[in-house]
Amino acid sequence: MISVVTDSTCQLTAAEAEAAGITIVPMTVTIEDRDYLEGIELSSEDFYGRIGDGVRLSTSQPSPGQFAETYRRLVDAGTSEIVSVHVAEASSGTLNSARLAAELIDVPVHLIDSRMTSYGLGALALRLAEHVRVHGMGDVIPVAETMISGMGTVFILQDLAYVLRGGRMRQPELPDGSGDVPVLGGYGGRYEMIDAGRTMDDLVASMATFLLAGDQPRHVAIALAAPDTIEFTEGLEARMQVDGNVVSLHRYRMGPSIAVHTGPGTAGGFRWPA
Repeated sequence: MISVVTDSTCQLTAAEAEAAGITIVPMTVTIEDRDYLEGIELSSEDFYGRIGDGVRLSTSQPSPGQFAETYRRLVDAGTSEIVSVHVAEASSGTLNSARLAAELIDVPVHLIDSRMTSYGLGALALRLAEHVRVHGMGDVIPVAETMISGMGTVFILQDLAYVLRGGRMRQPELPDGSGDVPVLGGYGGRYEMIDAGRTMDDLVASMATFLLAGDQPRHVAIALAAPDTIEFTEGLEARMQVDGNVVSLHRYRMGPSIAVHTGPGTAGGFRWPA
């Protein structure tokens, strides 16, 4: 048996992960010096209900011990190989924790840097789980690399204070005094500022243009962050639903481990080839 492991930045629900046979190792989210395991002790609804101006927030990656415990539990259940795919190593020490744990396990652990986070990681984990279920380990790394390179993301950051405080993303460069909201996008785990706007309609239109560019069939996933971002979510979904190249449309909830660093007003989504 081959098992797929990821971390909770993937934004998969427990039901989605269970249905696909994916094991999720939780991130730790700290609110006012109290630690919570994401998805176990802290849901997205709880998180958005607790945050506000001045609330101290941070995250930390799973420890090597948490990964080793997870790997051993899978081995005890009959796993003979593990595919462990995680949030971008450039922005988190999660993959290194998994790497240290893999040295303690007696079965092969194939580590994959997704070079992305949020539902891009989740979609990749789902694809790899499907692949190993049908084909075994054959070509799993090329399949991962192909999907990573074709994965596009676009998003807005309505509160740059979270970005600057977290230090994990560069500040988009806007003219001094600008009231515009930056639109960032890119492929393969890279992104840059591609546009800016002030109104919801302008920002939705800009993000939709990125998600719908080209004639190739694609899957699209749209984020819902804090409850008051629903207009962005529904606006993007409406534009996706009338485009014939969108073969599937999924809504995912932006969880605490992402919102801590991007802010509760983040909106956007992912696209990848069908």
